[in-house]
Formats: sequence, C-alpha cells, structure tokens
Amino acid sequence: MSFKTEKQKLRDVGVKPSKERGQNFLTNPLVSGEIINFGAVKKGDSVIEIGPGLGSLTAELVGRVGDASLVSVVEIEPKFCQELERKFPGINIYNEDILSFDFTKLGEGLTVFGNLPYS
Repeated sequence: MSFKTEKQKLRDVGVKPSKERGQNFLTNPLVSGEIINFGAVKKGDSVIEIGPGLGSLTAELVGRVGDASLVSVVEIEPKFCQELERKFPGINIYNEDILSFDFTKLGEGLTVFGNLPYS
C-alpha cells in the first residue's frame, strides 16, 4: 500500500493551496473523527460540509451517516469537486463559494461541518 502526503495528493489533483483563501488540509484522521464526534452525527443524519478539499472529513461523514446521498459539500475549487465526485459517488456537490451559497435549497435539519481557515 502506498502512502501519499497531502502535498502529493494536491499535486495529483493539480491544485496549489491558496494563501488568499486561507486553505488548510486535515492530515490526521483522528482529528476528522473528533470533529464528527463533536457534531454528534449519527446514521441517517443529513450533513453539509464547507470546503471539503481532498475529502478527509467527507470520508468520515459518509461512513458515519451511512448513505452518501445524505452528504452535501460546498467547494469552490472545481478540481476538488471532480476528485470528490470520483471518490464519493452519490454525494451532493455544489461548486460554489460558501459566502454566496443558499443553504435553504438543502432543507432543514442539517448539521454543518468544516475544517475552516483560521487565518
């Protein structure tokens, strides 16, 4: 089994992280699990993730809710959207800027997740 660093994965997808967007990427799966535990997600919940990037948190969300169609993601980078579509068939992908995204189109009762920039 080959282990790729996040930098290698980003190169494979053809994306260079943007300082302007304050992009940061989860590299520790334990952190993803802790974020989801904090949100108290359970099987059958509808969730939305802001800025999924390479999908580290997305993978945990899909596994936890048990149905990819219950997971929606909003990602501004088209290349990430293509990669997410390849990795997670069935999730709902919105290639949009979260600052102008209309959450009402997703209905009610959503739990929102993200590994948001801190800069």
